[in-house]
Amino acid sequence: MKKTVKQGVAPSKTVPENRIAEHRQKRHLSQKDLAELANIEVSVLNKIENRARNITGEELITLSRILRVPTYDLLVVEGPPTPEFYDQIRMDGVIIAVLEAAERSRIRPEPQEMAELISFLYQRSVTQRMPLSEVKELASSHIRPAASPARQARVANGR
Repeated sequence: MKKTVKQGVAPSKTVPENRIAEHRQKRHLSQKDLAELANIEVSVLNKIENRARNITGEELITLSRILRVPTYDLLVVEGPPTPEFYDQIRMDGVIIAVLEAAERSRIRPEPQEMAELISFLYQRSVTQRMPLSEVKELASSHIRPAASPARQARVANGR
């Protein structure tokens, strides 16, 4: 009986090319190392890098934070960037700014609060043409540890 050797999965024409492996190798990380840091299976990372599977937005943001590169630097965009592409980059930047501010403050805002803050910061950054450095400052000023119940009572009573 003749054994057949299973070949690798060919890259999909519908899955965008990415630069994840390139950035991972620049950081001297193996697929296993990056998968552990990103809390995903090695097989999933392998499929993403080899274009056998689409990357989710959450995975893209996680990998960009770990590799310390903007999300748009992990993807290969064919042709000139569209306005929607730049909108997505700005939204990614706002999301990352809010997540980093929450991480620095060591608090976990409720998902609804996070969504409202992201929406507010995105709209403000667009209407005021605010650079992402200012968005980061604004996100930090909106996410602060909650005051103790005693402090909240004093503030409510005007003391």
